Amino acid sequence: MSFRVPRRIALCLVLLAWPASAGAQDTGIDVDDGVLTVEAAYPGTIDVTSGPGVPYDGPRLRCGYFAVEVGGHQVIDFVAADPIIGETYLWSCWEPGRHPYLEPYDPTYPIVVVHDPTAAQPGPAITTQTVAAFAVERITFEAPVIATAPATHHVVGVPTWLAVTSQLDYDAVSAQAGPVWATVRPVFRDVTWNLGNGDRHVCVGDATNVWRADRGERQATECAYAFESADGGPFPGSATTTWTIWQQTDRNPTGWQIWGEVTLTTDVTFAVTDLQAAID
Repeated sequence: MSFRVPRRIALCLVLLAWPASAGAQDTGIDVDDGVLTVEAAYPGTIDVTSGPGVPYDGPRLRCGYFAVEVGGHQVIDFVAADPIIGETYLWSCWEPGRHPYLEPYDPTYPIVVVHDPTAAQPGPAITTQTVAAFAVERITFEAPVIATAPATHHVVGVPTWLAVTSQLDYDAVSAQAGPVWATVRPVFRDVTWNLGNGDRHVCVGDATNVWRADRGERQATECAYAFESADGGPFPGSATTTWTIWQQTDRNPTGWQIWGEVTLTTDVTFAVTDLQAAID
């Protein structure tokens, strides 16, 4: 379904009849004649909730992408399928019963957007992506707290234990705005150590395994690294913690999808010496 916008703005626009949507109301996604639209909420309604999908019977908006083809006229059509990542579209939101392009909910619509499925859509209407991002922002992720052994000077050829003592596990957070909602769940992925000499070491299971002097030789870790040379040191390194964020939303209420990643980094300097220098 389409309408044409003459190049000369002074010409009148012709309103076309817009069919009522009929689709999967429980997901907030409707498909009518191959056109896909989604539900959205009014601004100022977003908040953290006790769980996913709190019942809601209030007012709601609809939003969708428009594709623009420029020929003898500008032809503006709803995108008939999932928009393509990286492609440019017009994004508009409207109240039920209104024309989706010519009678938008807010005069700032339509907005030119480059499609990014993880990004919050611009404009005042609150979409699922906005709610998911809001929920992620409610999680106070802790930057890596570094614990190495030795703590300061590292010896060539002798494994240095690498560990973090910061929090890695976090509870899921749910948020909702009107009919749209999201629950996000962080899952620790790994700690990536940049050793400052060009090498990297990735730690998962032993990422928090700290050397304990009282345990002597009765301990081991896979999160260790032995410097091969002290040349060029001290080495400016870092530890980066990464979480994979999973989301369950009004658009996908029965399964989990990847929302994205969160990474935090702490810098560390590795002062390295060879064995003879350490003995001397």
